[in-house]
Amino acid sequence: MRWITFSAPDAPFAYGILEGSRIREVRGTPFGAHDITNRVHRLEDVKVEVPFVPRTFYAAGLKYVRHVREPISAAKPSTFRRERRSSIAR
Repeated sequence: MRWITFSAPDAPFAYGILEGSRIREVRGTPFGAHDITNRVHRLEDVKVEVPFVPRTFYAAGLKYVRHVREPISAAKPSTFRRERRSSIAR
């Protein structure tokens, strides 16, 4: 069973079950109680939406673990020299 989130002219936001090139609309959510309805939409007639929007989103870079293991440097931070005619405000 493949769940899909979609929007159509008569269904602004709905969950459905993908059956080949058709979507059978579902009342409810995949995370709780739901009923499969008799409403069927063609896949090419709907806009496929994101599966769900999480309340919180976490991401970590690919080099995060290596970055955490690097020793903390007490070196003086790098600076730059501003020229007299520079466009940077004083």
